[in-house]
Amino acid sequence: MRAKKLIHLANTEIDFSNSEILKTLFSNSNQGIAIVGARGEIFKFNSALSELLNYTSNDFSEISLFNVLGESSVTLFKDMLGHLSVKEGSIEESLILITKDAKKIVCDVSLSTVKTGLKGYGLLTISPEIPKVEKNEFYKFSELFSKISENLNEGIFRSSPDEGMIYVNKPFARLFGYESVGEVIKQRPGGFYFDSNEKSRVAELIQNNGALVNEVILFARKDGSSFWGLVNCSVNTEYDGCVFYDGAVVDITDQKKSEELLVQKNKELKKINAQMDRFMYSAYHDVRAPIASVLGLTNILKMELNEQRYDAYFDKIEESLNKLDYFVNDVKNFSQNARQRIESKRIDFNSLIVSTWRKFKHVHETIDLSVTVEEGIIFYSDQVRLGLILENVLKNCTQFMDSNKLENYIKISVKMASDKVIIEVVDNGIGIGKTHLEKIFNMFYRATENSKGAGLGLYISKETVIKLRGNISVESELGLGTIVNIEIPNDQKGKLISRKLTLLKH
Repeated sequence: MRAKKLIHLANTEIDFSNSEILKTLFSNSNQGIAIVGARGEIFKFNSALSELLNYTSNDFSEISLFNVLGESSVTLFKDMLGHLSVKEGSIEESLILITKDAKKIVCDVSLSTVKTGLKGYGLLTISPEIPKVEKNEFYKFSELFSKISENLNEGIFRSSPDEGMIYVNKPFARLFGYESVGEVIKQRPGGFYFDSNEKSRVAELIQNNGALVNEVILFARKDGSSFWGLVNCSVNTEYDGCVFYDGAVVDITDQKKSEELLVQKNKELKKINAQMDRFMYSAYHDVRAPIASVLGLTNILKMELNEQRYDAYFDKIEESLNKLDYFVNDVKNFSQNARQRIESKRIDFNSLIVSTWRKFKHVHETIDLSVTVEEGIIFYSDQVRLGLILENVLKNCTQFMDSNKLENYIKISVKMASDKVIIEVVDNGIGIGKTHLEKIFNMFYRATENSKGAGLGLYISKETVIKLRGNISVESELGLGTIVNIEIPNDQKGKLISRKLTLLKH
């Protein structure tokens, strides 16, 4: 088999007697180098070759190069030696070398003539070969990386503490306002910070964390303007101990301005909400106090005049004032539900229902209330909001009772599980028509003109249930009555306590 190629190097012969050249060549080369004889004897070798093949000086003194060649490479190397015995120059071939621990390495091997006054000496250089497939893949990857890097919106960079900027892509140069990549490479990394104090802060972050992750930094462009950058950077140490900072910068100036605007708007909104809360509190008391006074005076006048001809007028006044009172209360309840935080506490449903029912003492004589509560589960939720839901549901039950029936009733059942409570409120009132059922939870919707409220009660109930992450539904038939189903989840604290109690029982 013939060697790949013969290269004539008449002007590049190496003088074996020149010790300075040999010393420099052998000491500083990363390639394996040896002086070999015509029969493959190894006369001199460098440390790189020793490390590559894992042989010591004593080992090389006892073997020839043929001892470290793979079987298929012996003939090729003989052919290389034969060419050099006929003609001076340099010849290259890919050979398989075998290390002391029997590993096979494919290497690029070059054999050149050495001028010594004696024929038969060759300068051998050996370096591990990158397979063609790997070379092609490497070139493809390099080309792909270059294309991707130049078409990104992010600025890609590599720098080092010793050399400064080593690599940047074109988007990086554009981002910082430079005309070319070469112009950027000449800059000091510390000069990219708008605030000089940022350099030490960033260095401390990298030292403590080994990286920058989504760090927001104010950078300076070439023209002195600034922009906000989102930086991700890793610290990489190469095999030779050199440290590099590899990362990317994204311009987030628009997002930063939007965030700052949002923060400012949130501050303004909080201020407005606080003002609204104060206004609602003041308005509620300022409006409700006169209503209560007029209602009280109306009752006194009815008792003092004691004339039936005035009763109808007083009833109308009282009815109008009650409507206004209901509306003011509804507005207050709506505002509180929308703005106040949820305050979770243990719920005693018997106590909650009794206290809520007391607000309807004017109907206690005409409506029979029965309550069934399943005990044994610890339930946590917002007591104020639960009371508000029950109050609005009971208000609708009492307002739309059927006066033609001999007995009017409201039945409340509370069924508790570890994760939720189901409250069912049943009445035998006038009922709700199917055309109205889908709309009863709408704001200001009134199914009948006889409604005493403003159409906010059930709307507020549903909004409050949603606030507690629950569900509310209504079933009704005209003339028969209405069933309201309310499902409220148990708070996390209630779930944990209930689970512990269940485990203790078992």
